[in-house]
Amino acid sequence: YFQHRLMTTDEEGKEYEDNGERAIFYARGVLETVKKLRWCPDIIHCHGWMSAIVPLFIKKAYYDEPSFRDSKVIFSVYGNGFQSNLVPNFKDQILFRDITSDDLNMIADPVNHDELCKLAITYSDGVIQTVKCKSGYYGLCT
Repeated sequence: YFQHRLMTTDEEGKEYEDNGERAIFYARGVLETVKKLRWCPDIIHCHGWMSAIVPLFIKKAYYDEPSFRDSKVIFSVYGNGFQSNLVPNFKDQILFRDITSDDLNMIADPVNHDELCKLAITYSDGVIQTVKCKSGYYGLCT
């Protein structure tokens, strides 16, 4: 999923068709690693669309795991997401453990950047909206 690749697009700027699968793999890999290391984070701060599935997984699939039972989830929304839609069966790919299709009712098909952010916001305890500043950096600008 990640070896010999750029983050979301190839060298010609074409988005990878498996970006959704990669996001799921990334989210589950991180959460399983935290579990195996027996970390108990107080706050989990998810940045951008690649981590947008993490809040859902923590609240629905890992809710009874000791590592995440008391964790609060923050999601930072960025405007620099992917442009295309994810694969048509993306919602089915997310289903895992206690996650059902009812848990995904708030997002529309086809799933795109905005829909993934909606999903993350729904299952997060807090949200940070970032904007692009005059300097070109993202953050809370004055």
